[in-house]
Order: sequence, then structure tokens, then C-alpha cells
Amino acid sequence: DMGVLLCAGCVLVALGPAAAVFFLSIVKQAHLIVLMILSAFCWIISISVAGVLWTIIPPAREMYILTIIEAVLLQEAMRWGFYRLCIKAEKGLTVIMHQKLFSPRNFSSVLASGLGFGVAYCLLMHGGVLAAASGPATYYIEACSGVSFFLMSAINCMYFVFLQVNFSIIAINGYLERSKLKVGFVVVAHLVASLTTIVNLQGDGCVPSFIVLFIICLIVGGVSGRIVYTQALGSMSLSHRN
Repeated sequence: DMGVLLCAGCVLVALGPAAAVFFLSIVKQAHLIVLMILSAFCWIISISVAGVLWTIIPPAREMYILTIIEAVLLQEAMRWGFYRLCIKAEKGLTVIMHQKLFSPRNFSSVLASGLGFGVAYCLLMHGGVLAAASGPATYYIEACSGVSFFLMSAINCMYFVFLQVNFSIIAINGYLERSKLKVGFVVVAHLVASLTTIVNLQGDGCVPSFIVLFIICLIVGGVSGRIVYTQALGSMSLSHRN
């Protein structure tokens, strides 16, 4: 059945990289799964609050830009709240656990928290569309006549899962170092990436939107990669000293 194949393909595009990271790095340690679920729950809270505000503020229903800005700021506030929650919970958990649940210097912990944000975003914002791809036909919209709406949704999902993971790496490092520059970079990059999706509503705007999102992913990934590389060098130097 072509619908099932299309659905499977779109799901693999959207969540394939996330699934690979999960099964290779996260699933091996139970506390990382807990972190991922907790961070996903925090993302759901942030988007639920955004939905409530969208409901009670009539102008927001007509202004997509305002809604997106509001949702992004709430997500970043919840990312900081998740970080603070884990740091405080850590103090109590170390009394009864030999292994730390969350460490802002531990790459696996930060990776799990970012993956939770990304997967929650994908399932809630695009899950229904991806599931509909299993139907008897594909679907195109006027603003993106050359790409199936289901594939367009899958590509957007893939981009934002990648961005959410790297946003967490940069932001948590910024919280740790109290770097307003890194935290501000995450907020601005998240805003730009989210606002770029509005271009999808314009005539044949999906291709320029994908290109801009790809460039943003390269920049964000580069910043995140440098942070991880610097931390790895620091860990290596400490191990040599010991």
C-alpha cells in the first residue's frame, strides 16, 4: 500500500535521526530515559500555556507572528526552568543515588534533555499530519506545489528536532557559564527558525524556507559542536592530570 509506504518514509525522515540517537545513546541508561521524558513533559507544559494564551488573547488568533514569538519565549523559559529543576533535584537525589541524574557538564544528560524537547515537538505538532500520510492519497498545498504536504511536515520536524537538541546543548552551557550571549543566541536562533516557517504559507515558499532552516541548522550545529569539542578537550586534560 503506497499510503503506508509514504507514512513510513515520512516518519523515518522526521524521527529517524532522533531514533538513532535514542537507541545508541539514551536507551542504555535508565536515568537518561527519565530525563528525556521529563524534558518532553516540560515542553508540553510550555506549549499548553501558549495555547491557553492564544485562546484568551483574541488578537493572537489572527497574528501568527505574535503567537510564534510567544511560544518560542515560553519554550526557552521552560528550558531554563527544566535546568533549574534538575539542578535542585540533584542535591536531594545524590543522597540516595550513587549516579547523578543530571549534570550540565555531562553530554549524555544534555543530549537526553534536548531530545525530549525535540521529540515532543515532533509528535505533538506534526504527529497527526504524519499519521494521515497512511491514507490512500498524498496531499499538496498551493504554497508548496512541488512537495507533498506530508513530506514538508516531516522535513520541518527533522529540522526542529535537530535544532532543539543543539539549542539545549548551547543554552545549558550558557546557564552554566552565566553567558547571556549564548542564551541570547539560542532565543534569537529559535525565533528566526520558527518565524521562517511562516514562509511556507506563501506561494512556493517551502523551498526558500527549507534552505534558510538548513543554514540555521549549520550555524547552530557549528556553535554546539564547538562547545562539545571544548568540553571534550577539557575532560581529556583533566584525565591526563589525574
